[in-house]
Amino acid sequence: MAIEINKFILCDDIRIEKNDKLFIIGMYGDDRIIVHSEFPYIHPMLSFFVKITGEIKEGKIHYRIIDPEGEVALEVPPQIINKQYKGANLTAGIVQFIFKCPGEYKLSILLGTEQIYLPFFVEQHPKKQK
Repeated sequence: MAIEINKFILCDDIRIEKNDKLFIIGMYGDDRIIVHSEFPYIHPMLSFFVKITGEIKEGKIHYRIIDPEGEVALEVPPQIINKQYKGANLTAGIVQFIFKCPGEYKLSILLGTEQIYLPFFVEQHPKKQK
């Protein structure tokens, strides 16, 4: 069974309570971040929530952020998945991420041999454009 994305949330922070309840803080609607200062822009805290269904097999999971020029802007060391799952909630938080320019960025997730690209957008606020 192929992996499917049921939900993708881009936000400032995610907190997980002891009862596994998630608190999504500062959610960006339409997966769009509006920047009110100049580029390059240092985002204080950038977080992702991804709900995956389908069979997740043992192996490694890789996270990357791809910038608008197709370059890897961030690569998180692979994490080991040591048992099979019938779906998962993936969360990631990045402190002080630098957006070098506006445009379409992609969260790249490699689960075993399955590659997933989740686009999000970074835009300059109209009052800051020259």
